[in-house]
Amino acid sequence: MKGWPTGLEALPALLSLDLSFNPGLTLAGADLSPLAHCLKLDLAGCDLSSLTAQDDDGDDDENSDGEEDEDDARVTPLSACVSLTDLNLAENEFRRVGALSPLRQLPQLRVLDVQDNEELSDVGEAAVKRQLLAKLPGLRTFNGDNTGMGSGASGRAAVVYEGSGAGEVFANNVDRSSCSCVEGEEARLD
Repeated sequence: MKGWPTGLEALPALLSLDLSFNPGLTLAGADLSPLAHCLKLDLAGCDLSSLTAQDDDGDDDENSDGEEDEDDARVTPLSACVSLTDLNLAENEFRRVGALSPLRQLPQLRVLDVQDNEELSDVGEAAVKRQLLAKLPGLRTFNGDNTGMGSGASGRAAVVYEGSGAGEVFANNVDRSSCSCVEGEEARLD
């Protein structure tokens, strides 16, 4: 598959789309407006190197000083996916963190996976995570791990739990369960 599937406009309530492992899939010329309500998009293993409508590789997303150029947030067709919360870009061809800058146009993005992008892996996952969290402060899960950037209800729940005394209850909880097969085996050995 080289282009995007046709007929997506016939699925206005589509919440999840898996196009993973379609080598050669490109965002160039893609009309993703039918995916405005899509929450999860899997583009793993599609040989993507750019998120923009051009087929560039993102090499000029940063200047020689490592500072981002003014055009680092070029328009991405993914910006039509205004409800997108979960995006899988693992096993693609992204060369620089700057190539992922257009993800800023996804205000609801909370889960991002960019594992096994060989060039990004060379930088180191911790450095990539730090740079992406600076660009995408709304991320809650990066490469399958919690970012530690909790907020909203989950952050409030942690604070409520902290002073509730529940920690003492769980710390003093002793597992007294047993398995009859183990007990039977012990009796037979006696």
